[in-house]
Amino acid sequence: YYFKTKDDLFRAVLEENVFKIIREAFEEVKKTERLTMPILIQSLTHVFCQIEDIILSYENNTNMSNLTELLLTAYTRYADIASFFRVSNRKIFRLYIKALQNEQHDGSIRQDIDVKVMAGFFCNIKSAYESGTQQYRTKWRNSQVYAYERSLNYLYELIKTKKHEE
Repeated sequence: YYFKTKDDLFRAVLEENVFKIIREAFEEVKKTERLTMPILIQSLTHVFCQIEDIILSYENNTNMSNLTELLLTAYTRYADIASFFRVSNRKIFRLYIKALQNEQHDGSIRQDIDVKVMAGFFCNIKSAYESGTQQYRTKWRNSQVYAYERSLNYLYELIKTKKHEE
């Protein structure tokens, strides 16, 4: 491959290793007949697991913190990249709302939950991605993804109705 500029190379790397994975996940979720929280959590976890697998395939000091810093830099430097992440975050927020509404409708989660507020809580669990990582390092290859998934599932368990708790 030939890239005219470093920016072109940078965009191509992001496209292949991040954007494509996120778009494919949105397409898979669209195919879901009835979106539920377990399906959405599994889908989001899968996205982060794929990205982390790519990072771990490099033999250097790259980790999710480095990638996050890189993406934040790209976010501030390139309007189209910032737009992609803003749109993606809005889609994820709407997907949480839809899944929560579906589960409220069938009685799986508490009726007194404000689904928009709760969707915001789920969207902001991203910080768990960085916390507790060392705790799971020996048990799970994708330790940051495991911490993220564990946090999402914990919050989900808190809002489930008694009859749907296992």
